Amino acid sequence: MPSVPFWVSALGAVIPDGRFTIVVFSSPTCLFIFLPVTLLVYHAIPVRSRGRNAWLLAASVLFFLWGAGSAILAILFVSLSSFGGAYIAWLLVRRQRPNHVDGEPRKISIPSFVTLLIVVAPLVAFKYVPQIATLEIPRISSALTGLGANTWALPLGISFFTFHALSFVIDSARAGRPLTTSFPSYLLYLFVFPHQIAGPIVRYSEIGAQIQAVRRITGKQMGYGITRFTWGLAKKVLIADNCGVVANAMFDNAANPNLMSGTGAWLGAVAYALQIYFDFSGYSDMAIGLAQMFGFRFPENFRSPYTAGNITDF
Repeated sequence: MPSVPFWVSALGAVIPDGRFTIVVFSSPTCLFIFLPVTLLVYHAIPVRSRGRNAWLLAASVLFFLWGAGSAILAILFVSLSSFGGAYIAWLLVRRQRPNHVDGEPRKISIPSFVTLLIVVAPLVAFKYVPQIATLEIPRISSALTGLGANTWALPLGISFFTFHALSFVIDSARAGRPLTTSFPSYLLYLFVFPHQIAGPIVRYSEIGAQIQAVRRITGKQMGYGITRFTWGLAKKVLIADNCGVVANAMFDNAANPNLMSGTGAWLGAVAYALQIYFDFSGYSDMAIGLAQMFGFRFPENFRSPYTAGNITDF
């Protein structure tokens, strides 16, 4: 593997073995160590203590470190640039418009637009620069390969993390003020681990009050959270993963026409469609269930897309 400059590694491009560790809720380590310890410590902390949020934030950062390694620095860059950018844009608007009233709805300002570009830059870099490095453009590809760009891997959860950061900047700009001036609360909004892998995408306005509130968790709420999580886990492990085995086998055979029949092609297509459906449905259920266990109520974001009547509903 080519040598990689320190600054590239620091941004989370690679870790020593060249691949990011993929951490999922269904992994044994997560199920039998991380989740039980996180829940037990969280519920052992007094309900009114700020230590609950501090512990949940620490556990969520650890979850990110576990899954993305040094990419945590790229994630912190997104956190700082989105929070600081939203705040600076608000200050600039107040200076340029002395009659500006905090909370008065506004359009996206130029400073907010620049912030959006900065926030989305790491996601674009990780997603598209490795592809550009493989193109046959001598000077560009050789320069990017020299930086190790051809080995960059998309960090775990960076897409949903970035979408949350973008929504915060946009909603703050439209609201005419930052949705929160508490950086720890904002970090918890971004990092809280139940929505890191596959969403749901939650706006700060939907969860900000819950972060600040005293979250008392009833037995009924905990029971619902465990049930919802278990149901999602079953979808992922029993249905999605097994459909993936069939779909992968059909895709492997597709390269050889002698091994692929029409029936096999249709079987592979159906298995792949079911894998995608139950993967996202399962992760959505697990995320909502986990959130309930910590006193949060995430919005439903997966309602039978294959039965949608049009693209908008889908």
